Amino acid sequence: MDPRRGVGPIAASAQTKNESAVEVAGLMLKEMAGLKSNPPDSAELDARKANLTGGFGRTIATSGGLAGYLSGLALQGIDLNEINRYAPGKLTPPMDSADYPNHLIWMHHAEGSLASRVIADYRVWMTAPPKTRSRLVDSEDEVQFAEDYLGKHPWFGGAEFTAADIMMVFPLNFGMALNVVDKTKFPNINAWKAKIEARPAYQRMLAKARPDGMVGALPALPAHAPSGPRTPAPAAN
Repeated sequence: MDPRRGVGPIAASAQTKNESAVEVAGLMLKEMAGLKSNPPDSAELDARKANLTGGFGRTIATSGGLAGYLSGLALQGIDLNEINRYAPGKLTPPMDSADYPNHLIWMHHAEGSLASRVIADYRVWMTAPPKTRSRLVDSEDEVQFAEDYLGKHPWFGGAEFTAADIMMVFPLNFGMALNVVDKTKFPNINAWKAKIEARPAYQRMLAKARPDGMVGALPALPAHAPSGPRTPAPAAN
């Protein structure tokens, strides 16, 4: 799945003992030769395609993986937009639409800014409950940013539900369910959450992943930072 201008090599690997390496290599070559004389049926081919697609998705799921793949495209002289051909039309606005830039923002904001902030605040506040708001960007800032956006758009993907909405579910649920922020102060997010949770796919996920209704063992914070303006910084001498 490495980006290349032309046809690339097919590579295979396996783990084995040194003494059986020759035998294993022979078996692998035999299997690869058999693909030509006895090709897989459509069901087996679909399963293998799904495995490759899923593996590629995991490759670019992290900032480092994404940067590495983009570097490969640049090295090969390939347009960086090539990465957007991955699962085209699947939970992604058209690239030439006004919604596409916002979709990208929320895809990466979910983990890059929102999740990191609410998780950090949770860990600190579980040890020392806050008495005032931080003078820096805090969880309330991050959640309010999402609240304001949803006041103008039905979905984080814009006009339609996209993968950006899926990405935003966890950090917003984390922040609101664990009392990192006051969930009663964000009506737009609560309305969006209700739409998400009513989707048939979400209900199927709950039945498979959380049949007992448990989210996890983390306790809610006893107190979050007070809402409202911050305490002004002391004047410089």
